[in-house]
Amino acid sequence: MADIDHRTGADPIRREVRAVVAAFILVVLAWPIAAYATADMAGRNADIAAEAARAAAAAVERGRAAYQQAAGCPDCHMWNGAGVDGLQSMVGVALDAVAATQIIACGVPETVMRAFAPSACESQARAEDAPRILSQRDAEAIATYVVEILAKGASREECETVNGAGAAVCAGLVN
Repeated sequence: MADIDHRTGADPIRREVRAVVAAFILVVLAWPIAAYATADMAGRNADIAAEAARAAAAAVERGRAAYQQAAGCPDCHMWNGAGVDGLQSMVGVALDAVAATQIIACGVPETVMRAFAPSACESQARAEDAPRILSQRDAEAIATYVVEILAKGASREECETVNGAGAAVCAGLVN
């Protein structure tokens, strides 16, 4: 026969059984709520990641257009960032988007790299030296394009996006 706690009048084994049953019921009831909350958070995280991917793709697209047309970057750096006549190649250059934006916006003193968004610069850049004037947004988009696409080495897919499907210049490239 079990010992009875004379203060409470309860059997200690029954108290333990009740505690285990209560814990089991809480787990059974809480499990679906926790699972739903986890699935909901995963869904939100996936939505955030998808939105970030769309924003990055849009920035690359805007940067590609500004690089190839508005800024005239291929005049010195070619369509693929490889450089012309000894001018700076961007392929393999380790820059982040902030540093690349600074170079595009403000230029590089004592080089042929001119400022393209001089209003964003605190010092050396002058609007009259700029071959073309870009918005800060375009300078940032070009920087994103350079860092995400050109610095890694242009692929055949990128070549055909810029030069057209089946372009001869793309023949030796791979994806």
